[in-house]
Amino acid sequence: MTETTVYLDSSALAKRYKNEAGSRAVDALYRRAETLDLRLAFSLWNIGEVLRTLARARSQGLLSEREASSASWLFVRETMKFRALGALRPTTFPAGASVRPGREGRRTRRHP
Repeated sequence: MTETTVYLDSSALAKRYKNEAGSRAVDALYRRAETLDLRLAFSLWNIGEVLRTLARARSQGLLSEREASSASWLFVRETMKFRALGALRPTTFPAGASVRPGREGRRTRRHP
């Protein structure tokens, strides 16, 4: 596996499960992570935020109840799958932090 790690915030993660601008780019990152070409990272807080975003889309009529439920369960299953593959690194990085390689392969945090 490469040492490239891509941090996804809640809005980027939601694009995987709701068809909107940027969805294809996020899908491409997930495909690369599935082949272990890169590692995804997101905060554990993002899990609740993504599920809430999907529930909100349902309540606003943007997703049917079935679509919202399906998308929510797919998100949970993919999160577990990528974690098991070693292609996901849950983190506690604050929102807006980016991940870049540090010296000797270690990760460092860079805040905007």
